[in-house]
Amino acid sequence: MGDQGPSGNNFIKAFGKIASNGDVTRATAGITVTKLAGNGYYRVNLPAGMVSDGNYIIQLAQPSRDGAGNDDPGISYRNQLSTGFEVIIGDNDNGGSDRNRFNSEFMFTILDL
Repeated sequence: MGDQGPSGNNFIKAFGKIASNGDVTRATAGITVTKLAGNGYYRVNLPAGMVSDGNYIIQLAQPSRDGAGNDDPGISYRNQLSTGFEVIIGDNDNGGSDRNRFNSEFMFTILDL
């Protein structure tokens, strides 16, 4: 799975595609997702030992809104631990107001050196 570093270790530890309701569409074995209370709020759960500690790299992506409705979407993470992390998705309203959260499909990749 993926590129390997000089020591032959695979830096890509996990990846996944998550539906807007929190269901796992496709993901590395052992990954689960919990849809948290409220819109646009998820927890990605990692199996024990998948990463070496809580300082792994998280890459997040979400689909385009094509300029309609919530046209300035943003995706971010928080509460990163070795057991998982939370994902927040919402419209940034072009800086006019606080983020208006909405449920959305998203994808992630986890790298650990």
